[in-house]
Amino acid sequence: MQDQDHQLSTVASIDRYLPQTQCTKCGYPRCKDYANAIYAQEADINRCPPGGEFTIQALARLLHKTEINLADDCERHPGRFFARIQERNCIGCTLCIEPCPTDAIIGTAKHMHSVLVQECTGCQICLEYCPVDCIEMIKYPKPLKGALWSEYGDEEVARWRRMTERRIHRKASLRSATTVGSSSSDLKSEIRDAVNRERSKRWKRNKRNSNLLNSRDSAR
Repeated sequence: MQDQDHQLSTVASIDRYLPQTQCTKCGYPRCKDYANAIYAQEADINRCPPGGEFTIQALARLLHKTEINLADDCERHPGRFFARIQERNCIGCTLCIEPCPTDAIIGTAKHMHSVLVQECTGCQICLEYCPVDCIEMIKYPKPLKGALWSEYGDEEVARWRRMTERRIHRKASLRSATTVGSSSSDLKSEIRDAVNRERSKRWKRNKRNSNLLNSRDSAR
């Protein structure tokens, strides 16, 4: 238990130096997964473009590693952007809502969607899902300089982390509920099939008895 607590605290320490954009540019689905990979020594400390030099330097100090340049296969961070949906082109398909790691996109089916700018990390994941290319990335006008990163404020990074964790817990709960619902549905289906089989047997038995009676009546 003590080792597990130590692991969690170490992963949390690594995760603290990741800007929580959840952009997947590191090759992992979210920042926490990258932090786990670093802790397990499955990934190096130079795979976070938004974190840039600061993240590499901070992780090098934390983990007693040598500072290195950003990995060659990682795209350079172009600066902070936020998503904006072009109202005239949005068809309300909702395809961009679910992938958003911080629930920054709101809207319902067949109605125009909107982006909550303060919740948007600029990850660009939504661009891959829009079938009509109505989402554009806008350069963030006034980056919030925080204590850790030059473009991200400490409070919003902490909020993005909480929102991402909340999404994960919610999806896990939905999967669990779906599994329970499926089990219940399967049970109902089995009961229905059993009842139908019994009804079929009863019908055949009654039919056979009726045929026997008719045969006897004919013989008389």
